Amino acid sequence: MSTSPTSNDIHARTVNSYVAIPVEQRDPNACAATVWIRDAELVRLTAAADRHVKLAYLFSSQCIVPDAWRYTVTARDGKMVAQKRLRSTRTDLLPNSNYVDVHARSAVGQPIILLLLESPGDKEFEPVPDGSALLVKGPAQGKGPGKTGGAIKKYVLEALNEAMLGLPDGEYALVIANPIPYHCNLKLLASLTPQLANPDDNTMTADSPRVTGKTLNGVRDYVWQTLWRVSFVVQDFLERCTQYAPVAIINCCTGALQAHVSAALIPTFSEVLFEGPHPSTQWNIKYGRRKPAKTGSGTQAGAASPRRRVTPPAAFAKVETPSTTR
Repeated sequence: MSTSPTSNDIHARTVNSYVAIPVEQRDPNACAATVWIRDAELVRLTAAADRHVKLAYLFSSQCIVPDAWRYTVTARDGKMVAQKRLRSTRTDLLPNSNYVDVHARSAVGQPIILLLLESPGDKEFEPVPDGSALLVKGPAQGKGPGKTGGAIKKYVLEALNEAMLGLPDGEYALVIANPIPYHCNLKLLASLTPQLANPDDNTMTADSPRVTGKTLNGVRDYVWQTLWRVSFVVQDFLERCTQYAPVAIINCCTGALQAHVSAALIPTFSEVLFEGPHPSTQWNIKYGRRKPAKTGSGTQAGAASPRRRVTPPAAFAKVETPSTTR
């Protein structure tokens, strides 16, 4: 059975079926950390011999996706009643975003609702034409209502009202952030051409491993949890939250990853912390026309196959912390 490499092996490329990958901080001059990724996870995503170099690039400071202030939402009589996008003439826009996004730091000083996702997917980047680099766009870049960005645009007021934030009347900056700002499902490994490492390497072919959604989710959770163990990754996340001083935090991180995020936030932000389902997976089911499939016991001979089962949408709720007995 393979074991995780020890700290004495940090300069090795591959040890006991693990690959050593440097992770840079926002300041590229600050000390990087080394994480170990099971090589089996990478083989399923790309057959290129330079996958180590590609991963080091994905975890570099150049590929950190910034948090974004996307909308201003209005509360009145205990409900969120309006949302508006920011002016496209602002000078602090994220230049490559599909939306009118502003650097989240520009919202500091006004009341902020912080919407947490989990990590950037492939839509949050744009490969340059030759595939040798990536342009960082911003968080939640998908457009349709079944995509993260589209669901936020269409349903955010309904989601905030279900959470029953109880905020005073006024306007609030909606900031979208990823606790881990690095690309974790690694789908972009297949988008980066071998030119990133070697212009003469053409190992990516039609026979390269096929990437499926199930594979990506499994890899994402594994890589996300690996990065979450890096101290400066969690510290950076908490520092961003402290800087924003949000009046409400909506933790919509996916699946089992949500608990890690809430656990990190509870010591400081328990009074303003809520949990809810991720926009791309369930908001369109909860608020749109897409409904969960009926979970019948089967079909008769000659009948069509039953639709894929869909988990009923989770509810938004205030995070309750255990009372301390003295």
